[in-house]
Amino acid sequence: MFVQASDKNENLSGKFFRPLMRINSMELIQKCLTTLLHAGQKEFRKHVKSYIDECYVKSNKNVVSEDLQVLVEVDNNTKEVCSEDEIAQSDDNEQCKEKYVTLKEDHEKILLEHAQLLTKYQQVQKQLDEIKAGKEENRGLKRPNDSNCDISKGDDVQAKWVDEDGNESWLSATVTKVLKHDVLVQFHCDQTFCRVPRDCIK
Repeated sequence: MFVQASDKNENLSGKFFRPLMRINSMELIQKCLTTLLHAGQKEFRKHVKSYIDECYVKSNKNVVSEDLQVLVEVDNNTKEVCSEDEIAQSDDNEQCKEKYVTLKEDHEKILLEHAQLLTKYQQVQKQLDEIKAGKEENRGLKRPNDSNCDISKGDDVQAKWVDEDGNESWLSATVTKVLKHDVLVQFHCDQTFCRVPRDCIK
């Protein structure tokens, strides 16, 4: 059956069958080979691994029983017998390769997730900056060099006055009330009250 399985899967070598040699039951070995013939290499590996995990393995690694000395055709007419030590070493190498591939895939996923999170963080940070700037604008906050940023009730200021002919003049006044966008002042010249825009105060 080994030769039949090897003939059907032309690319198989003695190394491929080494994990199978660890199984201590000829019946289970035949089941695995039947799986290889009818279901393919992937299912074959699953069956072999499951039997090994369930401890269907030889107890003495230094002894190879006659019924498990399997001749596997390699390179046309060349045949070899696999020792138990070679089988164990091959199985360990296969497991290391599988772990390496798994870890490499996980590492690539982590790098991709990190890049995605970094992009999201930058987008959120940009949105926060825009929100902060919008709140400051809505509050009517002024730049430090704006002369109107610290107007308080009772301050003596210069307020722009525009007469009926459209002539502008700056008159002394006292702030009587500070509104959101305007300032209520009392002019010193005639004691009249007037509501003046903030940008008309200095």
